[in-house]
Amino acid sequence: MVVRKSIADERQISPDAPLLERLEATRGLRVGVAPGPVTTLRTLYESVGLDADSDIEMVVVSPHSKNEAFAAEEVDALYTHTPFLEETLIEQGAVMIVNLSAGEVPEVKFEQIHSMATTRSYADANPDFWSL
Repeated sequence: MVVRKSIADERQISPDAPLLERLEATRGLRVGVAPGPVTTLRTLYESVGLDADSDIEMVVVSPHSKNEAFAAEEVDALYTHTPFLEETLIEQGAVMIVNLSAGEVPEVKFEQIHSMATTRSYADANPDFWSL
């Protein structure tokens, strides 16, 4: 889950804070989520005794329009995955407050492997890209 940097700063949401504290700080936010992960988002909140249906405003958006909704400030946060996550972090300056890929929440842990490949010439011509 990522939030707009201004919101993370305003609400003093630290990625290092306990999960309950981070999710409590999202109360009242509009969280963009694709139709499929709605159940997982609910499980995330339930894992710390919160209720996503009453603590946040879930805004169900198509996977391919999540980043546009974030850019247009129609949502304050996104519950998303690759490649939409990377776009939100790198191009839209969001702050990750929950990292499910790291196994932070056992109830919603998924064994996922994502890889990226390129040509040697592209890698050699773009060394800064690989330091992200």
